[in-house]
Amino acid sequence: MKKLLLFAFITMIVSALSAQVIHVPADYSSIQQGIEAASNGDTVLVDNGTYYENINFLGKAITVASNFILDGDTNHINNTVIDGSQPVHEDSASVVTFRSGEDTTSVLVGFTITGGSGTEYSVFVNRSGGGIFINESGGKILHNKIIGNAIVHDKFGGGGGISCTSMDEDCWVIIGNNIIKQNSLNITLWAGGGGISIAASARIYGNTISGNEVICTGNDKEAEGGGIYCEEMGNPDDVHISNNIIANNTIDSDWSRGAGIQVYNSQTTITNNNIYNNETFGKRAAGSAIGFYYISGNIIIKNNQIYNNEHNVDTMGVAVVTLREILNPDVSIEIR
Repeated sequence: MKKLLLFAFITMIVSALSAQVIHVPADYSSIQQGIEAASNGDTVLVDNGTYYENINFLGKAITVASNFILDGDTNHINNTVIDGSQPVHEDSASVVTFRSGEDTTSVLVGFTITGGSGTEYSVFVNRSGGGIFINESGGKILHNKIIGNAIVHDKFGGGGGISCTSMDEDCWVIIGNNIIKQNSLNITLWAGGGGISIAASARIYGNTISGNEVICTGNDKEAEGGGIYCEEMGNPDDVHISNNIIANNTIDSDWSRGAGIQVYNSQTTITNNNIYNNETFGKRAAGSAIGFYYISGNIIIKNNQIYNNEHNVDTMGVAVVTLREILNPDVSIEIR
């Protein structure tokens, strides 16, 4: 056992010593070239500038960061822009992609992420992840501005800012201390998550999620989760939403649910958030701040500041916080 521990320790030291910093544009002219040259444990460090590209982490346990990671100066976030508005392939137009089994050792830090229009995703003929697309993978998204990404689709769409979908219960996504604003979904059949769409286990904390919009234009269709949409895709998900500002998000459809947060059959903890000025539009609505639909896991909603959330609908607007269809009579629901 001692030999095994010593070997593991030596391996860790060798790995740390062999890690390198790849500079963009000094070493490679594009961020993607830097990623392709990187090995697990490396950092791709990007100087201020605007980079017109759509990047893919390629399954690597690396950190891709602006100079914010060196000094904490938020000017680097504003001035280091990845603009995904000129994709090589129109069906792969998310600005940043994690889809090769990445986990939380794959880290994105300190950028403005903009201009994305999502990735075509075969499940339900969906287009997802305007800014960031995570599929059957995880990732860590820290200290970014995810702004001005827009998905337009004639069937289903999710995650104007960020989309994460995984059937693997061990797959996690960490979304912390980002500004996620002015992202949009304009969809025909169903739309969810103007800011973030999560169908995996997640920690979502310290973010400002504001001014995001979900529009679903089809007759008798649904728009859900102006700020955040959570859904369980098979294995029990564990979603924690804490210490965020979730404000000024809107949803507009025949059925509008959860202008701030909408949860569909996912075990969720919502604590210490400021949830305000979110609005529903359209014909009917439920949950101007928070909505739950189909409940099979434990729910905790506590210590949140919830105010000035409104329904602006033609026929029926139900409550600020709604809970519908409890599927499991043994679930624990705590609201205070």
